[in-house]
Amino acid sequence: MDCFWVILLILVALAVVLGIRGWQHYAANAARKRKAEQLPATDAKTGAQNGGTQNKGPATERPAENPDTMSPFVRDILGCYLVVLAIFLSYTIYRLLAVEFPPEPATVQQAAAPAPATMNTDKAAQPAAVVPAGQATPTPATVVPIISKVVPSTISTYSQPPSLTVYGSNFSNQSRVRINGDPLSTAFVSPSELRGSLEKNKDEGKDKDKDKGKRQLEQGTVFVDVVNGEAFSNALSLQVISYGKLNWCTHNFDIGPEARLILLVLLAGALGSFIHALQSLIDFSGNTTLKASWTWWYIARPFLGMALALVFYAALRGGMLAGTPAAVKDVNPYGIFTIAALAGMFSDKATQKLADIFDVLFKADDNRKDKLKKVTIKTTSLNNGKVNVAYKPTQLEAVDGAAPYAWSATDLPQGLILDSHTGIISGTPIAPGTKSVTLTVKDSSGDTDTKSLDLNIQN
Repeated sequence: MDCFWVILLILVALAVVLGIRGWQHYAANAARKRKAEQLPATDAKTGAQNGGTQNKGPATERPAENPDTMSPFVRDILGCYLVVLAIFLSYTIYRLLAVEFPPEPATVQQAAAPAPATMNTDKAAQPAAVVPAGQATPTPATVVPIISKVVPSTISTYSQPPSLTVYGSNFSNQSRVRINGDPLSTAFVSPSELRGSLEKNKDEGKDKDKDKGKRQLEQGTVFVDVVNGEAFSNALSLQVISYGKLNWCTHNFDIGPEARLILLVLLAGALGSFIHALQSLIDFSGNTTLKASWTWWYIARPFLGMALALVFYAALRGGMLAGTPAAVKDVNPYGIFTIAALAGMFSDKATQKLADIFDVLFKADDNRKDKLKKVTIKTTSLNNGKVNVAYKPTQLEAVDGAAPYAWSATDLPQGLILDSHTGIISGTPIAPGTKSVTLTVKDSSGDTDTKSLDLNIQN
């Protein structure tokens, strides 16, 4: 499926949505027109029966629209937005799942790292140079180079950079960059910087146009060093990675296994949230209870699903939900896709699961004695009440301490109760009098506070 068909499918979906909406407008206008044509005859007949008085009552008036109800135009725009988003997400996910990665070789052939920076002593015996009498023996001017960094340190077998930059010291115009002992065309930049071209030399390979002149480096680890004549430097490793090809519309992108998984998670989370949002839009539209205040919820819902799915994926890969961390090659992309889509679809439950993880990782029981801040009852008075009249609820408040709080009370007037979880006093008193109510709060660490307040019940 190429980009043309994706765009065509989006346009067809938009045409269908707008066509259905146009047909609905046409049908509604036709119905109102028929009703308007029937009303004069009905009014004339009613007027004749009532002595010529026409009926102009509420039956001929259109009911006022609720300003909180979402307008049909906004509803249609949201529907088109969700449909286009679904096509985009589905196509991109399809392309991501279709990416193939080259198999890793059973045994990667890695060149042995050269010896540390030194002079080359493995040479055939050369005849001694004849030195005229009275002249000193010349000393070699060769300097041993040293390299400290290679940029980039990782390259792709598909999209190699044009050159490697080698940083170090003791470089000269005679310095040459090598990969596994194979010299590269080298440009001298400074005594501390060289650039080795990854283009093939003119005499390397007869089919240069076919491979675009790039050296075919095998997947694995290769070693980069520098030679100054007979002296060679230390070697640094260069990782050669085989990426997959993501064909999206008419463009091709290099993508690694980890990047593909992250993109799958993001798009799957958005797709799961889209399913939830579209189902909600259809249900509330069908019940004519779609509210305008929910417009931004439908717009932002897929992005919320993306963020939540990414956090959930990180928790999974980090081993917080499934034991030990998993390597990229051991992760099933379809399983990750399913989990991310479910996290986006059921965001409330996913959030609760993440909250459980947070509690396990970061919740600490503060068992210290004489803490600087203990739980304290903040409420200073209680509402008064009347007999046989519903009591105005009083919300008890506490500060400091560790939530959640547990409340209790003694000597409450008959008919009143205290919710131990919410700290709300409610009910209907049945007897007059003033009670001194003793309130007690206990936080999650076990600290408590007690306070006595008067509560007056009048006849």
